[in-house]
Amino acid sequence: DALEALAKDGTLEVNRRDKEEGDLPLSVACRWGHLNVAKWLHEKGADLFAANEAGEAPIHEAAINGSVEVLQWLLAGLGDRRKAEIDRRTDSGMTPLGFA
Repeated sequence: DALEALAKDGTLEVNRRDKEEGDLPLSVACRWGHLNVAKWLHEKGADLFAANEAGEAPIHEAAINGSVEVLQWLLAGLGDRRKAEIDRRTDSGMTPLGFA
């Protein structure tokens, strides 16, 4: 309900990056294992493939903290890009599997 209120009044922009590291709300939700929030953000248009300034996409963020349920959800939703995202490297050369 709080997220809905923020989205309705324009306070929350689902694809707006933070000023420090360029993180997006979906990446933060994935990092901390908040599956319901991640699903909600995606329903509102959050980009499953967007990366922060370090090249970390939501799949990397979920792997960093071992968010298994979030990883399963992400992998199911990646469609044709699934293999590419599994092999996707950050700017430092890490893959999601490397973080896990």
